[in-house]
Parts: sequence; structure tokens; C-alpha cells
Amino acid sequence: MKNKSDRTPANRGAAGPRQKYLKSKSGALPGFAALLGEQFGARVNLLAQLIGTAHYPSLGAYKERLLMEVIRQYIPKRYSVGTGFTLFPRQPQFTNIPPKDFDFGNTCQHSPSHQCDILVYDSWSHPVIFQDGDFVVLRPEALRAIVEVKGSLDHKGLKQTLSDMITFGQEWKRCSEFYQKHYQTDTLHIPGLFLLAWQTSVDKSGRDRITGVQVREMIVNCYSTRLVKEEIEGLPLLRSAYVYNSYIVSQISVLKDKEISFGYRTHRGQSKRYTPSGKLQVVGDMTIADLLAYIQHHLDVPFNRFYSYVDQASSVPEDGEHPHFGYTPWLQGAEDVRMVR
Repeated sequence: MKNKSDRTPANRGAAGPRQKYLKSKSGALPGFAALLGEQFGARVNLLAQLIGTAHYPSLGAYKERLLMEVIRQYIPKRYSVGTGFTLFPRQPQFTNIPPKDFDFGNTCQHSPSHQCDILVYDSWSHPVIFQDGDFVVLRPEALRAIVEVKGSLDHKGLKQTLSDMITFGQEWKRCSEFYQKHYQTDTLHIPGLFLLAWQTSVDKSGRDRITGVQVREMIVNCYSTRLVKEEIEGLPLLRSAYVYNSYIVSQISVLKDKEISFGYRTHRGQSKRYTPSGKLQVVGDMTIADLLAYIQHHLDVPFNRFYSYVDQASSVPEDGEHPHFGYTPWLQGAEDVRMVR
């Protein structure tokens, strides 16, 4: 005689919670990466369920703090995570020739960057200039990555972020040249620049105000119109823009018909893996793991594959890719592409 437990839906073949849980325990990196992203999303939604749309600034600050925690947890302890400014030394301007004994190193002028949402910096080798909790003012030598965080991405927000990043890059390059001229030091460590949006803004009908196609086209157009060719080499550029659990827009070099170009590609933000039977399935969010991987890439540490190989289908973009999948070129030809390497 069968007991009552044998008559439950789970035992009759239905996919109950326990069966789903056991099936999800694959022991594979795509599953780990997806849970990492889902954990981040669940904590944000937990607060959103309580306050709704009552106070967007509080929810935005909470998202930034959560992302800071995730980054802090998964990078080497040599590096710290905060929010604030980078302070760039600048060569002072004299109406005549500078005095012979003028010390550019001790009395040079400074200019702060825009306030950055998240800063990843080397706190072992380079002490901060100012710190109060997570708020810091850094020397450019210490900085390794910047992450700008948006609640809802739209054209205006993306344009402002790109403008800030270009201005930051120009200040960074001037500072690097200043150091080489007066201190004969190597160039600064070029930081990674990233953008993470929780979602895209939608209109009254529920349609996205900005698409993955428009994001990459805006990035290319902004760089094309704001920069001249002589500025590009050694300039920090946006590495990747993420819309959580949806898509990624990232740098890429493309070789086609023996001609190389550099631009930005939109691709899916969810990882995939193959089942034992060879069937391709979506696992879950890949944006958080991808962000961690590329932050790691900009640190002075050995390459870490743990976040970099979470997608088993990266070589087959045609199979279930994101609807906005595509590529927009910016620089054409080997000589121009060389400037961004």
C-alpha cells in the first residue's frame, strides 16, 4: 500500500519545487553566475516591494550599495570599493615662462572628476587623499575601474554618462602626459569604464524608450563626434554597458573581408548551457558575472576564468540571440584600431 507522500504531484511526475531545485544543481559555472545575478535582483526587488515608487533616490542608492557589496566580495582584498572622485593634477599656466626653480610636483593645480557612483581602487599601493566611510577622493594612480549605475536607462541618461566618461578620459590622458613629462614615469594604469542599468525606461504603452541597438549607436556616435583621432590612443573608453538580465553592449574588434574594425556589439545578457542531451537552455542573468569578469581584467592580478567562462554558447550568437543583436563599427582599418589596444 502506498503512503500519502507517493500521491503528491511531485511523485506523479510534476515539476515540483524540490524537483526544480535538484534539476538546477548542475555544478556548472553558468548556474553559479545566474544565481549571482538573481541574488542581486532579488534583494533590490525586496525593497521595491515595500516602498514601491515612493522614493526613487533611496532605491537608487540601495542598488549602488548592493552592487558595491557584490564587487567587494568577489575581487582580491588588495582592492577597495567606494564612491567619490578622482583628483587629477594639472600643469599650472603662467603668463610668461615658468620660473626655473618651480616645482611642478609639489605646487601643481588639481581638478576633480565628476562624482563616480562606484570606484574600484588599489588601496594597498596607493593611499587615498580623503576618505569618510565609503566616500573617497583618489589619486589617479590608485583607480582601476569605474561603474556608473542607472535605475532606468534612457537617451538622456546614456548621453550624460557618455559625456562624463569622455571628459574623464580626456582628463586622464592629460594627467598621464603630465606625469611622463615631469616625472618620467610610465603611463597610468588605464581604468575600466562600465555602465550598469537596472532596466530601460518605458513609455506609457510599456515600450522601451531606448533599445540595445540605439545604445550601441549612441556610444559610437558620441565618440565619433566628441573625439578627434589624435585623442583616441591611450584614452579610457567605455568597456561595457549592461541592462540587467537583458543585454550587454561591449567593445569588440571585427575582422571581415580581411579588413579589421572596432566598435560596439549588442548581445544577450543571459547565459546558456548545454544539457547532457545536447540541448541548449537559458540559465539566467549573465550581466553581473560579466561585469565582475571585466573588472577583474583591469586589476593587477592573474586572469581569473571563474567569471569569464559562464556561457557555453558564446560562439553561436545566431541561436536564440537577443533581438537587438548586432554590431556598429566606429574605427576602420588596422592603423586606427591599433589606437584602442
